[in-house]
Amino acid sequence: MRIPQELVDEIISEFDLSKGYDPGSAEILKSCALVSRSFATRCQARLFARISVRDYGRDIGPRDAILAHTISAKLSKRLSALLSRSPHLANYIRILDLCYNSGMREASFIPQILSAVTALTSLTLANRHDFGGFFPVSSFAVGAFSLPSLRRVELSGYQFRNVFDLEFFLSKAKCLKGLTLREIDFDDFQPVDIESFPPWESTLGEMKLETLCLDKLHRTVVTSMLHSFTKVDMRHLKSLCIRNSPLTEFLRANSRSLHKLKIGSSPGSTFELSDGDVPDPQILAGGNCLNSIDFEADDLNSILTFVPLLGDLHNLTTLKTIRITLQHKLSRAHTSKNAEWDRLDQLLESLPTGIRVDIYAAFDRHATVMDAPDVDAIKNRLPMLGNRGALHVYQNPRAHIYLNMLGGNGRIIMGR
Repeated sequence: MRIPQELVDEIISEFDLSKGYDPGSAEILKSCALVSRSFATRCQARLFARISVRDYGRDIGPRDAILAHTISAKLSKRLSALLSRSPHLANYIRILDLCYNSGMREASFIPQILSAVTALTSLTLANRHDFGGFFPVSSFAVGAFSLPSLRRVELSGYQFRNVFDLEFFLSKAKCLKGLTLREIDFDDFQPVDIESFPPWESTLGEMKLETLCLDKLHRTVVTSMLHSFTKVDMRHLKSLCIRNSPLTEFLRANSRSLHKLKIGSSPGSTFELSDGDVPDPQILAGGNCLNSIDFEADDLNSILTFVPLLGDLHNLTTLKTIRITLQHKLSRAHTSKNAEWDRLDQLLESLPTGIRVDIYAAFDRHATVMDAPDVDAIKNRLPMLGNRGALHVYQNPRAHIYLNMLGGNGRIIMGR
C-alpha cells in the first residue's frame, strides 16, 4: 500500500529541528531518509535547515590551541566537501552558524560554504583569531548578504577598514531585520566628533532594522555607525540589546520607537560606564512605547549603574514589566547585609504603578540550607516594591544549565 505524500509530510513535520537540536529527532529523520525518495527529500530539508559549525570546546575554557584549530578546520572542510558533493543540500539550509579562525587554514573553506547557500534566513559569522581579523571581503560574502531571504545577521570578532565597509555589506541585505555585532572594530582609529556629522536623514531604499544587539563595542564604533550610516536605518528600532557597550546615544535616537530594551554585562565582566553614557533625566521624556526592560548582570552594583541611564522613571508610562537577572550566585550574607538592595528599592519605587518587577537570582546549588538565600529574604530587602504587589522573585535556573549547554566536542550539528 502506498502512503499518501500528505501523510508522509505530516509525520515528518513533527520532527522540527529548526528551533533547537534534539538528538533523538535527528536520528529518526536520518532513518526515515533511507526509506524512500519521497521520505528523503522532506527529511533532508528538516535535517539541514539549521547548521552549526564550531568547536564548542573553545567556549567552555582553555584547551590546547592546536587541537582546537584542527577540529574547527576539519568541521569546515567536511561541510564544504559535503555541499560540493551534494549541492542540493545547500538549498535546505536556512540558519547557518560558522565559527572559525581567520588566521588558520579553516578560513579557506568559508567562501566555498557561503557560495553554496541559496535560501538563508539567518547567518552567523564568528572569528576566533586571538588578534582579530579583517572581515572576508569577497564576492561570496557579498552574495550571501544579498540573498533576499536573509533576515538576521550576527558578526563577531571582525575588523573593518572603516564604518563604510561595514555599512556596504549590511546594505546588501535589503530585507534584514535583526543584527548582532560583537567585538567589532574599525582599522581607522580617528577620533569621532559628533558635531562634525551632518544631521541624519533617511534615504530612499534604505534598509530598516527592527532588532539590534551590540556586545563589547567601543564608543567610537557605536558613534560612527549611528551618525555615518545613510543606507542602514538604526533609528527606528523596536528592540535594542546593549551588552558592555555605550547605551545612551542609541537609546536617545530610538526613544520613540523602542518596545523592548535589554541592558547587560557579559558573565564574569565588570560593567563600566562609557565616556558618553551620562545619565539624562529626560532621555525618554515626551512619549515612548517601551513596554519591557531586561537588566542582566553579575551583581547588583551593575544593575544600579544601568537604571539611572533610563532617566526619570516616571516617563515610562507604557512600561509593563521589568526583569532583573543576577548571574552571580548569591549568599545569605550578601542578601541580608548588602545595602545595595535598599538603593535598588528606592530607585524602582519611582516607577509608575502597575509595573511588574521580576527578579531572577542565581542561588548556589552546592550551598547548605543555612548558607543559601531564599526568595523571602530578597523580598524583605525590597519592601516598597513588595508593598505595591508588583514584586516577584524566582530562582534563576540559568546558573545550573549554562555549562551543560556548552558541553560536548566540536562537531557539525544539523538542526542545532
